[in-house]
Amino acid sequence: MFTIIWGHCFPDKVSGFIYAFNVPLFFIISGYLCHKESSFNLFCNKIIHNLIIPYFVLGFIKIAPIVVEHLSDGLWMWPVLALFGGFHQLNDIPGCGNLWFVYSLIIIKLLYQCFPRRKLFLSVISFTGAMIYNIIGLEWSWAVTDILLAIPFFMIGNYMATISFFSEIASKVQVHAVRCLFIVGILIVLTGLIGYYNGDAYMYQCHYGKTIILFVLGAVFGCSMIFIVSWMLNGVSSRIISISSIGTIVTLAFHVRILHLPINWISKQGFDVVTQNISLFVCSILVLVAFVPVILFVKRFFPIVLGKRAKSL
Repeated sequence: MFTIIWGHCFPDKVSGFIYAFNVPLFFIISGYLCHKESSFNLFCNKIIHNLIIPYFVLGFIKIAPIVVEHLSDGLWMWPVLALFGGFHQLNDIPGCGNLWFVYSLIIIKLLYQCFPRRKLFLSVISFTGAMIYNIIGLEWSWAVTDILLAIPFFMIGNYMATISFFSEIASKVQVHAVRCLFIVGILIVLTGLIGYYNGDAYMYQCHYGKTIILFVLGAVFGCSMIFIVSWMLNGVSSRIISISSIGTIVTLAFHVRILHLPINWISKQGFDVVTQNISLFVCSILVLVAFVPVILFVKRFFPIVLGKRAKSL
């Protein structure tokens, strides 16, 4: 969630590095934590409570001011249609926005539940579709087309959960901490170089930058970097991190609005590039932490928004 917030600050000369892996990471983690339910009824029950209801509750809260604003000109239906259809915007009027993550994840989980043994097939078809989409030059900003780039990473994460290789690596990371930090440094450099040459990969428009090969490599290197750091911190217990993780969907929905004020302030200070990027980095951390009391408030008074995750708090 931090990398998503940081990416939406669009730090100069760093955004290519961030966008190389932050969205693929979201779907890899989602796939890693997902498993096929024993029955379709159980699947529907879980996805309705954990994703669909939170999506529409938070989505209607997001578009409510826009709907009110357009009551007089008759355009109020556009944000509603965009929310139901999973569009970032329709007729130049905002729709689901950052909640496209959730909309895409609902579709991907449905596909996985129906075709759990077709990981490779779905991934190949998806990447092929993404390449055609980019060659044609489409820019639909639609969660349904965004799954073309998201499905393969979800399936990679799901595959990782089924083999012991990764758990064996995790058990060795803390033992060889210095060596792992060196590897992390190399991965940061590689991800940065790929982000620089490939350009910003905007998955919310199903765009992977200049080439899909560089995009995949950047995602693999960047996500590997995050996994190694996470494994190194595996023994650290933090209630702030736990709350942030469980309430990710709340932060996802509203962090951009909170970012506007500090980003505008930082941009007006005339900082050099390094100082400005450090300021945006710190700002991203503060915004993430600021959502902790918000998540606790939501958990207490509107637990339906957190779905069954609320029981973990």
